[in-house]
Amino acid sequence: MPLISIVIPCYRQACFLPQAVRSALDQSFHDVEVVVVDDGSPDEPLAQLGELARDPRVVVLRQENRGLPAARNAGINASHGTFLSFLDADDWLASEFCERLYSVLARDEALGFAYCDVLRVYEDGRDHPQVEREYSVGRSRRVVTGEILPSLLVGGYFTPNTVLMPRRVLDRVGPFDTDLGGHADWDLWLRVAATGFPVSYLDERLAYYRIHGENMSGNLEHMRATQLLTLRKLFRAFPDTAAGAVCELCRNTEEQFLGNQFLQGQLKAAENRAVELQDWTLTLREAVDWHAQQVQRWQSEAERLKGVEQRFAEYFQETQNWITALEEGKNRLELQVLHWRSEAERRAAERTEEV
Repeated sequence: MPLISIVIPCYRQACFLPQAVRSALDQSFHDVEVVVVDDGSPDEPLAQLGELARDPRVVVLRQENRGLPAARNAGINASHGTFLSFLDADDWLASEFCERLYSVLARDEALGFAYCDVLRVYEDGRDHPQVEREYSVGRSRRVVTGEILPSLLVGGYFTPNTVLMPRRVLDRVGPFDTDLGGHADWDLWLRVAATGFPVSYLDERLAYYRIHGENMSGNLEHMRATQLLTLRKLFRAFPDTAAGAVCELCRNTEEQFLGNQFLQGQLKAAENRAVELQDWTLTLREAVDWHAQQVQRWQSEAERLKGVEQRFAEYFQETQNWITALEEGKNRLELQVLHWRSEAERRAAERTEEV
């Protein structure tokens, strides 16, 4: 197996360095060397390594502060690997990083580099980082594999620790530009793509990028200035290739504009339909309210009729009682009539006998 060199420059990130080095040493790909470059850091990063510094796979360098690109170049010059990984001291790697990306490069020797997805970690205390899962390298551009120069011209969209690069490619395009500071890595990717190397994206999150108050990307003035310098350098060195990439970018922008216009038309139509639906909803709500009022009204009427029915039943029962009482009185009267009729006949018979 070829050797993979993982270069780790460090400046004012000593507290994070042991995690970075440990992640490099714990790779499932066994043939790795780790080159740590102390770029004149005042927080004594090498003292933080302890036993890690005595691992035979670790190479330790110290130089006066010359900046991140120069520190990376020093580490590259001191390394021996056939493949190179660029890991900053405040970031770290998944244990399968080297193995998975090496397998991509081994299948296609024409590739300029292979790179993977990244997890951006917001530092909320070193022991409890908050992992952000919304960002994805693969979803940040339409084209992420093959010829990616137009995608890169929009701006850098992946961090250095996502990349594994053959040393022969770096020898061909040249090292990190020490004048470009925070955009030195973007400049390198641009030169690789402009030289004609295709790249391959592996849609796996195998790298971790820590976001905190000391990130170089937070210096907006520096980043804007070095971005302009990087683009000027690209157009001087690769005018035809850069112009072709810009044309492709313009076509993509026009397609996006037309697509946005179409989507805006669809959105407007959807808004009109939404208004219609709101009107229908209002009408239906009014109908529902009217129906509820009618239900309440007829429920009240039913309750009232229940009362009327109960009172009618009471009146009916009273009437039945009166009828029963009258029939009983009639029967008593008939009995009285019979009684007195018999009595009258008896008395009439007695008077007849006396006469």
